[in-house]
Amino acid sequence: MNGKMAFCLTAAGLFVAIPVSIGHAKTTLPQSPQARSQNQTFIGEVTRSSDSRERQTPFVLYDQTRKMNYFLDNNGNNLQLGQYYDREVQVTGTLNRARDTILVQSIKK
Repeated sequence: MNGKMAFCLTAAGLFVAIPVSIGHAKTTLPQSPQARSQNQTFIGEVTRSSDSRERQTPFVLYDQTRKMNYFLDNNGNNLQLGQYYDREVQVTGTLNRARDTILVQSIKK
């Protein structure tokens, strides 16, 4: 308790002191889907996309388990991604659901 007191008038006309605890409310702003995402593992085949006009990369991972295509963002390092073209790989990274893009942390055969 922080020592604050509230006073109220009773039916008998007396003021009565009532201890009141005033806490600080925590305000939590909702996080974006990307901020909430944690590293996940995706397994699939690396292919190229013809629809990469607004993307940093033309490389896509087709995840057979999820039946989804994900663009691969390897911080602009397309040469490394090119080494895995047309191969089955395991990608660990953070998924940006809004852009269907995986920010690659690691990739291996």
